[in-house]
Amino acid sequence: MNRLMLLLCVGMLALSSCTLTSESAAATMQSLAATPAAEVAGSTQTARVENQSDQPPDPQEPAGQGQGPGGGTPPDAAYAACSAQSEGDACEFTSQKGAENGLCETVQDQLACSPQRGPVGSGDDPAGSNQADADGDAGITVTSPNLESFILSSPDVVEDGALPVEYTCDGASATLPLTWSGAPAETEGFAVVMHHSPGPGDTHWYWVVYDIPIDAASLPKNSAGIGMLGTNSVNSQTEYAPPCSKGPGEKVYTYTLYALSAQPQFSVPASQVSLDVLLNAIQDITLASAELNVTFTR
Repeated sequence: MNRLMLLLCVGMLALSSCTLTSESAAATMQSLAATPAAEVAGSTQTARVENQSDQPPDPQEPAGQGQGPGGGTPPDAAYAACSAQSEGDACEFTSQKGAENGLCETVQDQLACSPQRGPVGSGDDPAGSNQADADGDAGITVTSPNLESFILSSPDVVEDGALPVEYTCDGASATLPLTWSGAPAETEGFAVVMHHSPGPGDTHWYWVVYDIPIDAASLPKNSAGIGMLGTNSVNSQTEYAPPCSKGPGEKVYTYTLYALSAQPQFSVPASQVSLDVLLNAIQDITLASAELNVTFTR
């Protein structure tokens, strides 16, 4: 009996040991299975982050640098136009829009021709009280289509030619004879401005003529009795002030002819119609404009 009981106890102990061994093995397998899964998940997440940091920049994303004033890179012709010029010099180049006139300005650490849309006034003188100030801040720009058929010329000087001395302060101080053709059919009158821009934000004007009738196709030398005279920035008088450049080097002076759908209206006396006042008055009635650029060196 005692032997039988001993055998039974040994059997029970063996069965208990096997059960414990099976439970330990199951726990061990569960632990081993959980550990690689966590490691793999961590490794996958790390690899994903590393891959994102190594991605090359999106080729469609703007670089944010090296762009021109209008948000785009100026064409090569705009750089070439200022290759032998200085900051603020007048320039001209041909773009997809056609002939562009402007000023040399720094873009991408290089000078490039920045198009200007007509003469720029002082912008601080809507009433004309400060027309004597020759150093205006850029503010008023008249934008108009430059029709190829609308042409301004002079019998005494060609485009980009030297202004004859008789039309300057060193000569007879005469007004330059002008002729034009090709005005839009809706034109009801004209205005003429002569100005010079030494640099950005600085405009001097010498001749302002408005209320030129529709049947006029020219202004003769020493023009008188055609249209109304505005002021000039030299002496603030309603008269022509001839160029009398004091600085060294060649200067560019621009005659601009405006074709208008109506004659301009003013809220100030004729003695106060400055460049700014005129440009304000015609900015919504300008059909087209044409330019003649001349040079003068003293």
